[in-house]
Amino acid sequence: MSYREGFGSVAIEAASCAVPTFAYDVVGVKDSVKEGISGRKFNFKDMSSVAEAIRDAVTDKEFEKRYPDARDWAIANFERKQLWQSF
Repeated sequence: MSYREGFGSVAIEAASCAVPTFAYDVVGVKDSVKEGISGRKFNFKDMSSVAEAIRDAVTDKEFEKRYPDARDWAIANFERKQLWQSF
């Protein structure tokens, strides 16, 4: 969980490996996590919701199948050449 980041590159890297991210809905990170596609976003400091989501992820035997489009979304929206041109 990050609450202050210039650009959420870790979340994008995770999505490109088909690993979902749980993140606060804050500057930098919120643009690199697509709700329901590459992970989940939570209100800042809402630790009870984060803890509940982690518990659910750990106990859900189907969790790894919940975010099948994470990699495709990351590639479509954060392709390296496209990002460098926008910088």
